[in-house]
Amino acid sequence: MSKLTDEQYNTKLAAFIESATTQRDNCQVLIVEGIQQYLDSGRTTRLSTFLSKSVKVKSLPTVTIKDFIKSYTNLKYSKNKAGEYMFLKDDKSTTISSLPTENWYEWNKAKHNSVKEIDYTKRLTNDVKKALEKGVAPQDLMSALLDGGLTTKQLLNMIDTNSKAIGIAA
Repeated sequence: MSKLTDEQYNTKLAAFIESATTQRDNCQVLIVEGIQQYLDSGRTTRLSTFLSKSVKVKSLPTVTIKDFIKSYTNLKYSKNKAGEYMFLKDDKSTTISSLPTENWYEWNKAKHNSVKEIDYTKRLTNDVKKALEKGVAPQDLMSALLDGGLTTKQLLNMIDTNSKAIGIAA
């Protein structure tokens, strides 16, 4: 593949974002139609088919979608008598089945879509503190960090800024 210009890259990015948002809304329509079928006739064919086939879309959080459906219906996702997974009425459920009032991708604070940012400096500081507590010599830690790709300048800067936190005198 040849390199993209900035304009080509931005065009592809915009198309990708538009496609993804369109697809998640299409997914919502399919879920709502499946729930509507269940409310109208008691059939779960659409919901069961949707979930079983959508598993092939690796970027789709099917567990979240299954839980979303269960939160609006008195259904469970389990094996039927033939041993196939599908939505079945859950006699133990106290949920009153209704059409969703929110989108699946915004439901439950959209935990499936959250990205946890990691403070790598804090993590490294904590790891170094633990290593020192276990008796690892400071010079061994410095050697390991240098062997891991840290430059001498980065290491000295890290020691200077974090010396109190990790217990090494600067």
